[in-house]
Amino acid sequence: MDHTPSLILVIDDDPGMCRVARALFEGEGFQVVTTQDAASALSWLGTDGAPQPDVILLDLHMPGMTGSTFAREYRARTAAPAPLVVLSADVVASLDELPWAAERLVKPVDVDRMLDAVRRQLPPR
Repeated sequence: MDHTPSLILVIDDDPGMCRVARALFEGEGFQVVTTQDAASALSWLGTDGAPQPDVILLDLHMPGMTGSTFAREYRARTAAPAPLVVLSADVVASLDELPWAAERLVKPVDVDRMLDAVRRQLPPR
């Protein structure tokens, strides 16, 4: 049985959201990596030896590379991509418009809902 904590990658241009997510998930025993832009996340994911996340929390609207562009690039480069849980203040964007998203959470995010969404997406251990 694997006892390595699950790794959650948080990609959000809001430093406050990154801090909240880190505190929440580390408090629950997860490993957490945060980045404030999608291009940096792709670069980190492409680094030899970088651990692969079990779930990615992804802001949809960010300067530079958007969450949708990240998702397209990440899925094209990764044989077994982690589930993507989308964070967005855009109440209009639905999962129908985001076929690559495992789940969608509306900002401001309720921390209990965020934790539940990540737990639902974790692979069985």
